[in-house]
Amino acid sequence: MGNSIYDRYAKNLNEIRAKYNLAIGTNDSTEKLLNGYLCPITLDYFPGPNFRELSREHVPQEKLGGSIICLTNKKWNNDFGSIDNYAVERVKEMAKNKLENKINSTGGFRNGMTGRFELTPGDKPKITFISKACKEDNPKFMAFLESMKNQGEFKINLKPRGQLTRLAKLAYLKNAYLILFNYFGYGVIFGKKGFYKIFSEIRRQLRNPRQEMLESHNFIMEMDSENKFEGVYLIEKGKEKTLGVFYNLLGEISLSICVIFPSLSQKGDPIFNWNKVYTEVQLTKINKPANFLSFESVLGGINAEFVPSDYLSETIN
Repeated sequence: MGNSIYDRYAKNLNEIRAKYNLAIGTNDSTEKLLNGYLCPITLDYFPGPNFRELSREHVPQEKLGGSIICLTNKKWNNDFGSIDNYAVERVKEMAKNKLENKINSTGGFRNGMTGRFELTPGDKPKITFISKACKEDNPKFMAFLESMKNQGEFKINLKPRGQLTRLAKLAYLKNAYLILFNYFGYGVIFGKKGFYKIFSEIRRQLRNPRQEMLESHNFIMEMDSENKFEGVYLIEKGKEKTLGVFYNLLGEISLSICVIFPSLSQKGDPIFNWNKVYTEVQLTKINKPANFLSFESVLGGINAEFVPSDYLSETIN
């Protein structure tokens, strides 16, 4: 499995190198240079199938039904494992809430009382207080209960626990980026200039997951069901074009993830608007190729070719 994946991407890298006349890696031997692997996230170069320094990457996460689709720098992969766990724990949390039909929340009441509780929805909603502050020896809590006795209704400001965190989103984003890598190969690094800028920012964030470099509210959705639209899609609205990735997480429940990347203008410039609402768009599914697709074939009239100096700048920084 490892060698066949390695060979597939190494061949693609050779083609990219020839196309742009790029010097990638070190000059220790021509043979090694022609059979090397470039990590799609760290951009570290590995001459020859060196599985002591490369990890087989499961996408999505192995515990969520993922399969090996590429290789990544082992050191980075080990470090990012703690981020992947946020996706795993997110699915567990959603499964627990669904099984118990409960919302585990932090709430604030109008009298200033705050605390953790479980809300069980239904015709007769039930609130179970679980905070340490919600005890009989807390005068404020007891006064709060007394004030509620004769109220027919009351309002609660909810902040659900187990909500989709920035780091869980980052694990989802990594999956989507590597799925694109599986479709376009090194086109995600040496493709259209506009997409290069987009993916360069994503790679920089993935290399530095604890620092917030991308807006935390990027366009990532999760749906509590298995999505029949699984795959990569071209999304068009007017003259703007972008790519969307749909994939499923198969844990204790089935969860569908949708990641939509920033779009490109007709000139090929990236439009960094992660808050963009994509309505009334045209979706075209992109069939997974035997080898690799080119952005040119998918994006059609979008201009702006890749500039090799951009890659060199990213590897230096």
